[in-house]
Amino acid sequence: MEVHHMKKRKLTLTKLFWHYLLAVGISFVCILVMMVLVVRLLLSLGVVFPANTADAQTREVEDALLSGQLLPEELPSYYRWSCFDETGKVIAHSDLSARRQEQICAAVEEKTTLISDVPFAQYHRFIALPNGSLFVLQYDFSMPYAVPWMQHYLPDCQILVVLLFVISVVLMIVFWTKRYARKLHGDTMVLTAAAQAITEHHLDAPFQNDINIREFEEILQAMDLLRISLSDSLHEQWSMEQQRTREIAALAHDLKTPLTVISGNGELLAEEGLSDSQRKSVDAILRNAGRMEASLSQLRSVVVHQSQYSEKETVDLQKLFSEWVTMGEELCASKRISLVLSDFPQGMCHLEVPSVNRAVQNLLDNAVRYTPQGGKICLSAKVEDSILNISVQDSGPGFTEEAIAHGCEVFFTEDRSRQGTEHMGMGLYNVQCVAHRHNGTVILSNTESGGIVTLQLYLTE
Repeated sequence: MEVHHMKKRKLTLTKLFWHYLLAVGISFVCILVMMVLVVRLLLSLGVVFPANTADAQTREVEDALLSGQLLPEELPSYYRWSCFDETGKVIAHSDLSARRQEQICAAVEEKTTLISDVPFAQYHRFIALPNGSLFVLQYDFSMPYAVPWMQHYLPDCQILVVLLFVISVVLMIVFWTKRYARKLHGDTMVLTAAAQAITEHHLDAPFQNDINIREFEEILQAMDLLRISLSDSLHEQWSMEQQRTREIAALAHDLKTPLTVISGNGELLAEEGLSDSQRKSVDAILRNAGRMEASLSQLRSVVVHQSQYSEKETVDLQKLFSEWVTMGEELCASKRISLVLSDFPQGMCHLEVPSVNRAVQNLLDNAVRYTPQGGKICLSAKVEDSILNISVQDSGPGFTEEAIAHGCEVFFTEDRSRQGTEHMGMGLYNVQCVAHRHNGTVILSNTESGGIVTLQLYLTE
């Protein structure tokens, strides 16, 4: 036997809203009917009397008082009274509040039977007694209690019913609001979970479709399409990165062979009898070949997903600065650029020495690239407030505003002010990476004679 699974129909937000209003409306009518039934039950049980009871009995009460069949003290509890002599002075009254007594006096003075008040108007009936006194009855047009103590201590029955009705309506609205809010909350939780999965790149599994509202389901479907698209994009990007990594690995391997040849021949030359200038050139070749070997080793580490950064070590700043000076002199020699030194650092510090050396080399290399032949470069390093400031200033054309804003971004090659150079826009980006590794930053600015780059490194461990 075939079993057909009916797809659950989804509510729209409009239908949900109308369902909510319908539920509230029906509940309101039910509460209203219930209040009416309660009032009718109280009337049928004799707990309360109809609202016109006091008004309907005033004629009978007047006849009974005039005939002496009823004393004022024997009046029903829903009447209040006061007796005035011929001069208008109060000679007797029931248990009245000051406000009620003032209303009776005002009714006598104004000769009116109706005094407006909140929540009920006060009605009065004037009865002239045989002894010449004026007897005034006061009553409300409301449902009185049958039991005197209830009439005395409890709030008015109509007010009590209205209050009970309002409380019931408020509780009913709260109930239905929470019930329908739970439906919306469940759907929003599904959407929130889907958004969080996208944020955390958990893109493999499809989103759970436990949605009750059609509009929310459409949002979830759109988010699922976004998940699939983002997953495909990331896989494609990963494939490209893998391909690029393989190409870089191959390039690093190919560079190793000519570098070995250069190093070997440099070592052979070093064994020959050389003049001082030749010896200096050969030593420079061997030093830079060693730096290239270290850079290739670091590149191979990156390719196999090892840390790009070396471990921090304690180093003498003066010794480190001397290495930077040697590096700068070798770079400046080819263009006959003068290297000016200032602010020699002192003391020990905790740094990733190979990374910092490469960063300073990048700064010096950039400065040499943009400094005209015969110009000068100023190298300085000083420690202030546990911050090592390494500055390289050139006598070139300086930075453009765009370069100052974006010069440290990867592949930034805007060069309108520095023409005639070819580079990939990686130098300052690598310097920025080293700065971030040391919780520092890179500052690009201009001086009167050219551009200046300052590398700030925090020396805290």
